[in-house]
Amino acid sequence: MQRNEERFSRRAGLGCAAFAGCLALAACASSPRQTFDLAAGAPKPPRAEELRSGTAAVIVDTPQASELVDSSRFVIRTAGGELAYLENAQWSDRAPKLVQARLVSALARGGVDAAFPGASGALRLETTLNRFEIDEAQGRAIVEITARLEVESSGARRAAAIFSGEAPAPHTLPAEAAQAFEAALDSSAEAIVRWTRREAAGR
Repeated sequence: MQRNEERFSRRAGLGCAAFAGCLALAACASSPRQTFDLAAGAPKPPRAEELRSGTAAVIVDTPQASELVDSSRFVIRTAGGELAYLENAQWSDRAPKLVQARLVSALARGGVDAAFPGASGALRLETTLNRFEIDEAQGRAIVEITARLEVESSGARRAAAIFSGEAPAPHTLPAEAAQAFEAALDSSAEAIVRWTRREAAGR
């Protein structure tokens, strides 16, 4: 992922990155990056009164994301407000792809017939990964997702909402950071499952 024209900088174990285009990815030869996955979460099963027959199948698109977030790196918002990458950690795939897989799994576990693009469905869930970062000043992982549910055949908007999840992240050690991201994503995903189930059922 490194480019010849990229500059390198280091600050407390973080590789600097900017929205404007050039991502400066710091590398540390003595500390290879640890790789983490986002194991499928298990949201709480729906209560009997929340389920309704005839719930439409939902196709889950890959979330849209900024260039900074659309990578396999851990994004950190430093105490100074700058966005950076955690130097010695990475995801097993691009963050949006992992979030997509987790949403499909969460929806299925929550009683929604969900699938990846390529399958047929009555509704389509489009999302934007607004924030997927650890805020160093707050000591918290923050995941913010905009969700839009559309009718597959016509593209008509059924509903839209923004969901946020947070989890304590007092340190930026790789394993602790990964767990914090996972917990924050779980919180967002559970809310999206409840919302999608309700909207897909026509409530």
